[in-house]
Amino acid sequence: MAGQGKLAEQIRTRLELSVITNPNYQENTDEPDFLDERWMGKTLRIHVREFACVMTLVLTIIAGVVAWKHGSLATVCSLLLTGFFMLLAGYRRPRILHPVWKAWMTLAMGLGVIMTTLLLSLGWMLAMIPLALALKLAGKKVMDLSYKSDVESYWETRKEKYHDFKLLERQF
Repeated sequence: MAGQGKLAEQIRTRLELSVITNPNYQENTDEPDFLDERWMGKTLRIHVREFACVMTLVLTIIAGVVAWKHGSLATVCSLLLTGFFMLLAGYRRPRILHPVWKAWMTLAMGLGVIMTTLLLSLGWMLAMIPLALALKLAGKKVMDLSYKSDVESYWETRKEKYHDFKLLERQF
């Protein structure tokens, strides 16, 4: 037990000396790389690599379709080379591909807002307009919209059988 203090001191001293005398040691004084920032659970570097892989796959598929339909060798080669260089840039030099990825994501976010609005509006119209027309043709009134000037409130009292709190436990 008595020697632990000296041993720890010797180890600490040797570590400090090895750091000073090691020619390969470089203290990290650089700022952190912006590609190491996290966005949506992953680093930007990983997002750029995934983008490069997906775009390479898409360009390869397009090249295959062009080769099958039209047979233009120049177009096929240019699509394949573009995909290869995107893949190479995504893995070797993601800084080069980062502005392309950022522009693509900006476009994708804008398209996402437009498509969500369009699809939800279309779905609502396709569901509610036929339902409203069917109820109108059947003569069914879902809500009482009549005006009664002599009443203080339009609150509708429920039947007594619905006052049981056990019904709250069985919602479906």
